[in-house]
Amino acid sequence: MADKILVVEDAPRVVQLVRAVLEAVGYQVISAGEGQQALERLALDQPDLVLLDILLQGEMDGYQVCRRI
Repeated sequence: MADKILVVEDAPRVVQLVRAVLEAVGYQVISAGEGQQALERLALDQPDLVLLDILLQGEMDGYQVCRRI
């Protein structure tokens, strides 16, 4: 089973690019576009690594998400 990476990014084009590169080298990629969704995906999917945008839009920025993780 491939390592899972959670990409937390609110720019869809960036997510697409990162997903394409990581999947090409064998990683399983899951994504979230906002802080609360990232925390939910983290609990449900238990990724091996989180790539976190610190300048997220919405109620929680990346720093707040990081503190919660």
